[in-house]
Amino acid sequence: MRKIFSRLSVHAYVALFFLVLALVFYFMIPYHIEKPKMVFGRNLMDMTPTLFPTIAALSLAAMCILSIINSYLEPEENPFKDMNWTSFRKIAGLIGIMYVFALMFEPIGFLISGIIIVGFTSFYLGNRSPVMIAILAIGVPSSIYFIFINLLKISLPEGLLY
Repeated sequence: MRKIFSRLSVHAYVALFFLVLALVFYFMIPYHIEKPKMVFGRNLMDMTPTLFPTIAALSLAAMCILSIINSYLEPEENPFKDMNWTSFRKIAGLIGIMYVFALMFEPIGFLISGIIIVGFTSFYLGNRSPVMIAILAIGVPSSIYFIFINLLKISLPEGLLY
């Protein structure tokens, strides 16, 4: 057993974590998604609301299992072995930026918080051109907003805009 775990790479352990997460999600689906309303004893929808979350959870689990098998068959060196503390601080900073984005998302809306976060992230990762930062900060969130609102017909938090 010890020999098996010694052959696994960092990717396998990450896949194992997500496999457990996928299984937890799969078993929690019935408890967190309401059953559709029935009219005259019939469903108003052809598909159950649990279909896509179930497909997503099982697909994630399958990909994790394949990743673990691949990691065992083709072992690789630890990619984090040569990382310095500056890289870890940069990753922690990016996680912090995403946390701030999550906090800003509801109160001020997707578009404004997206513009602020993309601009700040671009600067944080080393972009010093004000023109490029402005193009990215306005273009990326605006494109995502347009795709979700107009093409996919999915609403995003409006916040201060409306």
